[in-house]
Amino acid sequence: MRLVKNRAESMFNDYAVISDFLVIQRKERIDSKQREFINAGGNLYSIALSKMNVFFLFFKIWKKLRELISKNEYDAIVFSGAGLLFFSRFADKTKIFCDIHGASEDALELAKNQSRKKRLFFKFVFYLDTICMKINSRKVDCFFVVSDALKNYLINRYKMKKGVKFLVVPCATKMNETLFAKYDEYRSLYRTKYGIKQDEKVFIYSGGVSAWQCIPQTIALYEKIKRNLNQKTKLLIFSHRNDFFKGFSDKDDSIIIDSYGPQELSKALFAGDFAFMLREDCVTNNVAFPNKYLEYVQSRMKIITTPYVYEVSKQIREYDLGFICDFTDEIQDLLSYIKASKVNESDVVLKVLKYNSFYSRLREINQI
Repeated sequence: MRLVKNRAESMFNDYAVISDFLVIQRKERIDSKQREFINAGGNLYSIALSKMNVFFLFFKIWKKLRELISKNEYDAIVFSGAGLLFFSRFADKTKIFCDIHGASEDALELAKNQSRKKRLFFKFVFYLDTICMKINSRKVDCFFVVSDALKNYLINRYKMKKGVKFLVVPCATKMNETLFAKYDEYRSLYRTKYGIKQDEKVFIYSGGVSAWQCIPQTIALYEKIKRNLNQKTKLLIFSHRNDFFKGFSDKDDSIIIDSYGPQELSKALFAGDFAFMLREDCVTNNVAFPNKYLEYVQSRMKIITTPYVYEVSKQIREYDLGFICDFTDEIQDLLSYIKASKVNESDVVLKVLKYNSFYSRLREINQI
């Protein structure tokens, strides 16, 4: 949702591309006062999803899509979501864009550690997405993808036709220059809030608790660093799943758990020196571009990561944004790096954010 919304708003504000949205939402979401709006110059049409009408969803989408297409007002239609590319067969008079955020195998990763019912559901999503891509991908004129690795994955996995276009557009962070100018102020504020002394090294994990986010490995690496660094440390965990992390903080008083909304989180991240973003070696991670990466970059923290998110590790090496290690590595080199490193310079951070920005990545949108 965050990527789709911010990208559409950038296309409208920066390149005058107006977007209408046809979305599937739970009924309670449609009627919610907290419902989020997309300011992309167009209209938003919602189809309510409930357990009672799930089998009629296909017909509702098909009917509304035909109604919108019949107006002949669209230069292109973007299909975003597992299986939805099937409906491209009803839009053969316009250019077709397909929005891909990750590998089809993402659904199998989500199935891990779930109930039997949810495992079956995610496996169904995997097969639906795979079959739909194999049958319909040749109809696509352009793919939105989040990384070059994902582009190569699609070309190889689905035998893409020659000449198909790709726009590599990651989930960029909207640069807030006012916020960034107050880095020292917010760093002092949040370090004071958590009782952090000037000579303490502060590590941060910010995010959810999905299997691919490697929570046990992150905690284990922090504990190893703490034992061997010969310096006081703290680990700040920012997550809406405080219940999941409570057992860790109960055992170690250097681990502090808190949660914030998106706006305040950007400020709280300034308290850290090093950010954890560990991932294992699997296709889901290889082709991904985690939302968290650019949030960490903006915070100026050095990022401790593994080499398995290919685009992220490439940028970290190129811009010297952090340290790349493996789960099996000895940590002496990492300890030396931690002792010697300071936070990233602001000019480097701005360069990376500009390189990954929607404005930079969407330059060709009107030429396709």
